[in-house]
Amino acid sequence: MESDESTEAVVHVRDPRGEQRRVLVTLQACTGDGTAGSVADEIRPHEPPAQSERVGQLERHLWRIAQEIEAAGVIPTLVKAPEPTSVPGLEDLTTRQWEIVTRLLRGERVPTIARSMFLSTSTVRNHLSTIYRKVGVHSQAELLEKLARP
Repeated sequence: MESDESTEAVVHVRDPRGEQRRVLVTLQACTGDGTAGSVADEIRPHEPPAQSERVGQLERHLWRIAQEIEAAGVIPTLVKAPEPTSVPGLEDLTTRQWEIVTRLLRGERVPTIARSMFLSTSTVRNHLSTIYRKVGVHSQAELLEKLARP
């Protein structure tokens, strides 16, 4: 990565235990040979205020870039997952379960989800059963209907 153009943003992710973490992501511009890179580091509570302010500016910059990319139709519009507190039980989902829910919201079917996550269809269905129990529904259709409500 020879280019000195980079952008950073703070994103919220769930760790394997399902706890939310703030992660600083650095995106490196493409170089002449077409390579690009990114680096992610967890933000520590003792982060200096000046850095926090800069990260906020960069987040806004990345948001504008994402909106422009979406408006240009370069990538398909992503389905926004609901906030964990908007539906009872969502806050209890693990990272893997969140990924499955997000893929369902994008319209992916169980076999596709299994292949892309390198899981068996049975494992995906087991995760779905756990998700249904946590959210209080009995089927994929009920889950999607519940998540679609404002």
